[in-house]
Amino acid sequence: MYNHKNMNWPQALLPKMGDPTKMGYLMKFSGLGLEGGFKPITAFTPFTQEPTSGPAKEGIGDMSSDPGVKKIDCLGVIADFEWGGGAGDPIKLTVYTNSSNVTQMEDKKTKGTLKPEVETLAWWIIDYTNAAGWYEVSYPKEPELVKGKILTTDGNIALKTFAEKIELEGRGETTLIRGFSITVIPTMLELNAMHYANEPNHKGAAGWGVKLSAD
Repeated sequence: MYNHKNMNWPQALLPKMGDPTKMGYLMKFSGLGLEGGFKPITAFTPFTQEPTSGPAKEGIGDMSSDPGVKKIDCLGVIADFEWGGGAGDPIKLTVYTNSSNVTQMEDKKTKGTLKPEVETLAWWIIDYTNAAGWYEVSYPKEPELVKGKILTTDGNIALKTFAEKIELEGRGETTLIRGFSITVIPTMLELNAMHYANEPNHKGAAGWGVKLSAD
């Protein structure tokens, strides 16, 4: 229900004709002691309705006079999203993003100044059925921006970075795409409601986070 692996992230960056499949976008992300923040990217999205997710509604826009072509300003495209569904379960994300964002995280980790705190996090995952078209699968509902911490074991922050070459079809060229994987756990200070949908008409909300005081 909450695991979305091998999403069609290339379609958000280098779209081509084909069967529509699940896609995900990193809408908001800050923290880790990154002073300059994350640099945004502009990607494609086939979602033509008005999103319910606030950050997605803010980022989506017309690309041309054709209503079937949209762009979305975001911080990355998601390849994998994993969550066990429990309030205390970690959320695992694999994201392709601007290469400068990855370099900034790598520099911080090398210098030992990378911090585990995630100050804001929001994602937006969509899927398609022939009967209903595109619909929203997963996003933080309330609050729209969640907080957390990157899982740390023996002082080692669970952040992995990588690079992947993808082919530019029809040009005989490749380009290098950078990305990162993180595992985020709740802060123990906040409760969150996450929207989910297995099908367009089968949707609800699930809780994430633990709050041990009334303050």
